[in-house]
Amino acid sequence: MLLGQDNNAKMDTGSLVGFVIVMVLTLGYFWYTAPSQEEIDAARVAQEEQVAAEEAAREMERKSVEEEALIASILDSVTADSTASEIPAVLLKRYGDFAYGAMQPYAQENTLTTLENDTLRVVVSSKGGMPVEVELKGYKTYDKTPLYLIKDGNADFNMTFYTVDGRMYDTRDLFFEPVMKEGGKVLSMRAKVSADDYLEYRYTLRDDEYMLGFDVASHGLGDILKNAQQPVLDWKFKAFHTEKGIKYENNYTNLTFATGAKCKVDDLAMAGSDDDTVEDLTWLAFKQSFFSTILLTDSQNKATVTSRDVYEEDSLYTKAFTANVQLPVQNGDFNVPMQLYFGPNAFHTLDSYGHNLDEILPLGWAIFRWINRWVIIPMFDLLYHHWALSMWLVILIMTVVMKGVLTFFTYSSYKSQAKMRLLKPEMQAINEKFKDADPAKKQQEIMNLYSQAGVNPLAGCLPALLQMPILIAMYRFFPAAIELRGESFLWAEDLSAYDSILDLPFNIPGFGSNVSLFALLMAVTMFLSVRTSSADMNQQTQPGMPNMKFILYLMPVMMIFWFNTAASGLSYYYALFSLISIVQMWAVKKFFVSDEKVLATLEKNRANAKAKGPSKWQRKMDEMMKEAQAEQNRRARRMK
Repeated sequence: MLLGQDNNAKMDTGSLVGFVIVMVLTLGYFWYTAPSQEEIDAARVAQEEQVAAEEAAREMERKSVEEEALIASILDSVTADSTASEIPAVLLKRYGDFAYGAMQPYAQENTLTTLENDTLRVVVSSKGGMPVEVELKGYKTYDKTPLYLIKDGNADFNMTFYTVDGRMYDTRDLFFEPVMKEGGKVLSMRAKVSADDYLEYRYTLRDDEYMLGFDVASHGLGDILKNAQQPVLDWKFKAFHTEKGIKYENNYTNLTFATGAKCKVDDLAMAGSDDDTVEDLTWLAFKQSFFSTILLTDSQNKATVTSRDVYEEDSLYTKAFTANVQLPVQNGDFNVPMQLYFGPNAFHTLDSYGHNLDEILPLGWAIFRWINRWVIIPMFDLLYHHWALSMWLVILIMTVVMKGVLTFFTYSSYKSQAKMRLLKPEMQAINEKFKDADPAKKQQEIMNLYSQAGVNPLAGCLPALLQMPILIAMYRFFPAAIELRGESFLWAEDLSAYDSILDLPFNIPGFGSNVSLFALLMAVTMFLSVRTSSADMNQQTQPGMPNMKFILYLMPVMMIFWFNTAASGLSYYYALFSLISIVQMWAVKKFFVSDEKVLATLEKNRANAKAKGPSKWQRKMDEMMKEAQAEQNRRARRMK
């Protein structure tokens, strides 16, 4: 018992000591980390300032609401007899020098004024002075509704500038008086500071034009406006979804711009988000698949432009664009002539306005665009615009003509393939003879065989490469041709959009939710064309190298995924192209190239090569082989 009592006593004493140490450490920690009196005072002041700021914000919001209500009440009471001397202080505070305009009858409600011709209808608002509706009268959306480029707030266009008192004005907040001139062809929107002094947006719309004259000028404001300032245009624009297949449409929607005196054209990326800053912008275009909204200036200006995909967020739009353009420096009254284009991406329409506007169309670059401009478009104009043929027949004739032009390349390619096929047994013999020898020696023997037989192993590839510029040019032309829009053929209601014989209840990634019959026909005819052209292909598959025939057969399957949601007119063209290729190949084999004729040509070439002796190229190859062999022997001796 005594021993036990001693042990418990020791344990109680140890526990007490440990507890005291923990308490001391804890108190010490709190003492060490406790804020100083200065920090406590600073925290209290910060909290009081935050509360005061929040209260001030609430008070400002309350006053703003009251001010808005007061302004609305004043504007509601405006009459034709109101004068500048009656301008309340609240309006002077809000609108400054332009408060005069807020006291006019047109400011009482949002007055809408319409400029119109046979092609275009532009509605301009008195609040902000900018177009709030733009309708292309000759076009409809894919679902047959009126086609608007601007409507329901998808565009926000305003100009900011300064006055001598340092105040910045935003024209979207100003009231403009509409004044029609020249029989309704010219609309003057005037933000007034007095009866005779005003800032003017002047719109001019001539008959049958898509181009709208847009001049910014001021009259009698030289003493009010700040000198040596650069007014800035801010333009936000959401492109409407107007075509069937929003994802495909989005692929051809982007912001395009031109720079420098020569109007060098560039653009932002068509996918995802992109932005750029340019120092010498001359025009910019919010380009949709078949329509564009373009701002042209008479000067070179610094600008910042952005583009962002929004079609997955809101199916009403495809992309959201912004542009911030610094206009030329102004001294005294403003004078900034510009133009606005609201219209179709039609080659001849855009080309007629100059400034390289036709380059908005994605016709390809360099040689591809040259072929489109000077070969394909003139042929299309002749067939469609002058002869007024149906679109399906136009595409058929163009395909036949292009394949006819490429017939020589088809013939050369097949002739080369036939030569390689007839040499295949001899090549196999060389491979067997030199299977254990130096690969360079085997390659030399094969090259000697080609040389003696007069065969170029690349001759079959060269004609295919020479065809590519025409094929790519046609590939770029059809999706860009607005003339295909609304044209029907067989089951396709619109050759500029995908056709569908079956709508799936689900979406297949990379394929879509529809089944395009034209895409299927294109894939089938392409497969048959590949099978026909590659039947005699002399392919030597090397270890580790892909099987080219397999890749060629896989291509039509991949094309189904690429073309299922593409323009049916493009799939129709490729189906025709492949079908004609099959006929061409059959005709070449049947009537122009026979094994007997090709074999006779090979034997004749061999006889000529034997009589002449080794060619210069063959002697050079022999020298190179001897040097390579000598170098290999030297390395072998050094290794020993």
